[in-house]
Amino acid sequence: MGKPVREAKGEVEKSALTAEYYARRGPDILADERVVVEGAEAWVAYEPVGLVLAVMPWNFPVWQVMRFAIPSLVAGNGVLLKHASNVTGSALALQGLLVEARLPRSPGHRPGDRRS
Repeated sequence: MGKPVREAKGEVEKSALTAEYYARRGPDILADERVVVEGAEAWVAYEPVGLVLAVMPWNFPVWQVMRFAIPSLVAGNGVLLKHASNVTGSALALQGLLVEARLPRSPGHRPGDRRS
């Protein structure tokens, strides 16, 4: 997308720190919380909402995805992402990383189909 290499490296490093943070802290953040209610047992539970859609800008093609996708995935949601059309290289690289990490593909995915 034309970003200087130094800035791109910083964006990737920040994104990696975000992934590490949610991998480490996600279970604690999402743990059930007891709520004091007189005469009852109560708690707040965090559960997946399903598929989360994001339409991304072009200027931070890695960071914007990571700050959206990682917490969504850690929470048990699926993600559907529409990248800006001028950063397809970043989109494909991130897709490759998610596949390499063995995250589940969408239902109905066909081998060789890059759309899911």
